[in-house]
Amino acid sequence: MAGIKIINVLKDDTLPEILEVFRQAPAGEVIFVLPKNGKVFHSEDHFAAFAAEATATGKTISIMTANAVTASHARAHGFNVMTAKPKRARTPKAVVVSNPPPADDDIVDTSEDAFQDDVPLTSDERQQVVGQDEREEETNPPPGFHIEDDDQGAPVEVADDDTGAELASARRKMPVPQTANEDLDYIDKVWRDRAAQQASVRTMPPAPSLWSRMRVRPHLPSVTFRRFTRSVVVVAAVAAVVVLGATVYLTTGSASVVITPASQPLDERITVTASDAIASVDPTFGKIPGQLIELTKSATATATASGQRTVASKARGRIIISNSYSSTPQTLVSTTRFTSAGGLVYRTLSTVTVPGTTVNAGVAVPGTVTVDVIADQPGSQYDIPAGTFKIAAYVEKGDTERAAKVFGTSTDPMTGGANGPSAVVQQADYDKAHDDALAAVTKAVQDALATQADGMRIASTVDSGNTAFTSSARVDDAAASVSVTATTTLTTVAFRQADLDRIVADTILQKDRLVVDPAQVQENISGVTFDPTLHTLSFTVAVTGPGYKPVDAAAVANDITGMDSSAFQAYISGRADIQQAALSLHPFWTRSIPHKTDAIHVELQDR
Repeated sequence: MAGIKIINVLKDDTLPEILEVFRQAPAGEVIFVLPKNGKVFHSEDHFAAFAAEATATGKTISIMTANAVTASHARAHGFNVMTAKPKRARTPKAVVVSNPPPADDDIVDTSEDAFQDDVPLTSDERQQVVGQDEREEETNPPPGFHIEDDDQGAPVEVADDDTGAELASARRKMPVPQTANEDLDYIDKVWRDRAAQQASVRTMPPAPSLWSRMRVRPHLPSVTFRRFTRSVVVVAAVAAVVVLGATVYLTTGSASVVITPASQPLDERITVTASDAIASVDPTFGKIPGQLIELTKSATATATASGQRTVASKARGRIIISNSYSSTPQTLVSTTRFTSAGGLVYRTLSTVTVPGTTVNAGVAVPGTVTVDVIADQPGSQYDIPAGTFKIAAYVEKGDTERAAKVFGTSTDPMTGGANGPSAVVQQADYDKAHDDALAAVTKAVQDALATQADGMRIASTVDSGNTAFTSSARVDDAAASVSVTATTTLTTVAFRQADLDRIVADTILQKDRLVVDPAQVQENISGVTFDPTLHTLSFTVAVTGPGYKPVDAAAVANDITGMDSSAFQAYISGRADIQQAALSLHPFWTRSIPHKTDAIHVELQDR
């Protein structure tokens, strides 16, 4: 393990870093070049650590420092100590030699770190191991010369005799060697240019030894003091790239997390009350605001009679009897005859009393009553359209005034008269007309509700129990067709779907500790009842579908800061409320989740 390794310790180097470099050094002797102030070798513990390591590895340690306290500690632990003499301006006595020359000494660097720069940088590619033969060659003078210190303390070659003087004279006359290497250090070039102009120098210094290179700091002329060597520029550029890369690495990372919460099936029954007297949603008692809606709709459907047989049937119909004769009511017994304009006779089927005339705001209003009538004889000729009818008894008695003021009118035709082969209304014909009329009135009601509710939900439905029906013929009546009219009056309460969804979500969250997505659950309403007195609609909603464990996205983001992929997966595995999660780091060089929560995006996604 022969050789020497020079380690230039910088201010910010740490003890572990330099100790590791020392351990890896293959040389038997290691020289540490120390700055005046640095983190390493500033306490006696550091010297003890390096002394122990040197003993273990069989290496020798030398310390080069200008700090007296540091030198004292080094000697105390058995290290070789090299101290640097203060620099002074002096006239160079060197002439051109083949080895790398010392730099110009016209400028004295008085900065605090001047001593630190007296030797080359010791990066991995510039740290060197000098063999024993090379050290001897650097320190031995050429034949005919010996080494002496001049009056400034610098080593110079001095001729032993006349032979040496002649050799020195010949060496002074040698031309300055030129080189085509463009990578020649700028300091060497400056020295060679100056050396070519100093042919009158009578003595020539020896080739710089390892020690002299460590002691003598090359100086640049004042006009070029601010220029850096190529290696310094490269180091600065690499440092800038490293700093920029570190900045980008530490500040541009982001993370995206997509979480699927754990789920379980729902099967809930919730009772809900809606009313126009409720002002706001009350999840505790299942109450929601409503809008009262009242409407009446009618629809008529007709079916062709499908029966056929010989019949003798009388036409039927309905007339309205009016009394404008006197204020005294007029009683008409059953079978009272009414004569049509064509002379056909129809008899009343019940006894009725016609109210007398009344006066309203100075206007006489006749009394009216409605009564069913039947044709006096069978036959289809009694099937006549709507018209007016007179009481036959008044006409026969010649009581023209009473006959003109007590009379009957019809709004619908008389139907059902037959005498011989005729079409007959069957049960199926009536049912078809009935069902078609109910469907028509239901659609009319729904259309009206949609207009009045304005996007609100209606739980009530139209059914035959809420609908009145009238028909133009009965089953087995002789008629070509049958018409059925359906009339529905509906009173209900409409409500907003969003209010119902809130009741469902809050109830399930409170009862089962689950979160529901309205788009994924089904809500089926049944058991609808309406209280006309309180204007209250009550019903039961059955909720089915998936429910999810509640997950706090902000809390997750706070928990996973700084985790790598393995730690993140372990964290997700320990959460019972999370089914699975996917982590994406950006950009591609990011290896862990950022420490700032604002750089973490957590999204909850249902299955």
